[in-house]
Amino acid sequence: MHYTPRFVIDALLSSIANLPPRKIAEAEVALATARRRAEAVVEIDAAAAERACPRCASSERSSWGTTRTGARR
Repeated sequence: MHYTPRFVIDALLSSIANLPPRKIAEAEVALATARRRAEAVVEIDAAAAERACPRCASSERSSWGTTRTGARR
């Protein structure tokens, strides 16, 4: 079965109501971490769009590995 993002979010939201306070706190930490990572990616993408590669002067971008937190570069 293929789960759509909408299905997954709806299932997650419905299950939150049944979580104990400790698990809600863990979920809040996980969401805060995910938000910081997503905001960093958006900021990096915006900065990269404004300038060319310092090595080859190309405006084309490609990924090259991961950060220490596992995010793609």
